[in-house]
Amino acid sequence: VIFDAKWDRLDAQNRELVVNQLRDLQLDHDYEFWLAFNKPMRWRENGQTVPFPGRSAFGLDVNTKILIDGTQLNATISENEWLAKPGGAPDGYVNYQTDAVKMMVNFTDDAPNQALVAGGAEATLQLFTSDMTNFSIDGNPATVARWEDGHWSYYENSSGNDSDFGGLDTSLEFQMTDQTVDPSFLIDTSMSSSWYDPSHNGEGFLLEMLANDVALVSWYTFDKDGNQDWYVGTGKVHGNSIEFEQMYQAAGGEFGPGFDPEKVTRHIVGSASFIWDTCNSGSMNYRFGPDQGRQSLTRLTALLEIPCPDDPDSQAPVSDFARLSGTWYDPSHDGEGFSLQMLAGNRVLVNWFSYDVNTNRRWFYGVGELRNGVIVVDDMLTTSGGRFGPDFDPADVIQTSWGTLELDIDCAGGTATYSSTEQGFGSGVLNIQKITNLNGPVSCQSAP
Repeated sequence: VIFDAKWDRLDAQNRELVVNQLRDLQLDHDYEFWLAFNKPMRWRENGQTVPFPGRSAFGLDVNTKILIDGTQLNATISENEWLAKPGGAPDGYVNYQTDAVKMMVNFTDDAPNQALVAGGAEATLQLFTSDMTNFSIDGNPATVARWEDGHWSYYENSSGNDSDFGGLDTSLEFQMTDQTVDPSFLIDTSMSSSWYDPSHNGEGFLLEMLANDVALVSWYTFDKDGNQDWYVGTGKVHGNSIEFEQMYQAAGGEFGPGFDPEKVTRHIVGSASFIWDTCNSGSMNYRFGPDQGRQSLTRLTALLEIPCPDDPDSQAPVSDFARLSGTWYDPSHDGEGFSLQMLAGNRVLVNWFSYDVNTNRRWFYGVGELRNGVIVVDDMLTTSGGRFGPDFDPADVIQTSWGTLELDIDCAGGTATYSSTEQGFGSGVLNIQKITNLNGPVSCQSAP
């Protein structure tokens, strides 16, 4: 992904366009352009996109022009493909079949275009199309269209006036250049790490890069009432991005000996996508029902022996200790588990995703060290007070001690022994085994 733009709803009347452009666009490059609307746009019969019954095909094309200072750039644009499978960008629709369209674009490297782009320029996408009933798109997406007094209001025409029938949309702008652009950053196994937004200090993401371009993410966060919450999902890698089509929330678990895997349920709460511009920074977007938002991400950890590609120690030999990074669980406690990240200096970041005795989702974390072959975390911590979404304030997060944890493990498995100082949790032992292996030489599966 080199250009990403989304409209965020601010209130009942207004939306804000948020743009993330990682690279300038160039002449004579093939670009895949994906665009989504907030309603189904085309009628389908027998798996094919066809005119709506009683309507002609007139107006159903997606007419796009790229303008610089009002002059059209020469471009080759493929026939548009309305998408009928889920998953969002780059190959699927968002909420409804055919609410998203995809096409290929190439800006011709000719004298007129070179003159327009010379030295760098801001280009405007001029877009005109209609929905399946030949109703034109909103000319100004910054205002939330709504039905009032028998007609559409804030549904502007090409001039920005309230028209009730729509028009051209020229809200998307992007940068172009005639200079050489560095290649885009591509994700590799070194993205396995902890990530957070400094303005959301107190919540964050644990990412595991697995085989076959699959990634696992665990989001430790809070609900809107200040209680701990967590979500998990598996996604597909696309170059410098990961699409988590389905994010899950678990329910029904009970901490300790009363845990019953049969009572744990998992339901889909939404989706998320991540884009990285470097090995140490990126961004994420999420959509959970009516809630949507984004965060700017910074790396928190560098896992042992899988550094960023430009790190001089990237060819370090792999130790058995480094192979322990990944997700662990007790099969008799399917529905809770541990995320382990092996760090330099025989240190380990441990995150435990679990519940309390009242089945509320809880998570505990701490940094331990290797002592005589056993991972010891002297101070497992827990938190409260954060608020999910735009109301999150790091100052509200309260951190308290939860107890201790010892992990006596190797690639074949082992035990997790805990003792909590928080009322209701007590102490116990879990028989845990590894269920994920990071891609590359640090996998237990790649051990000699």
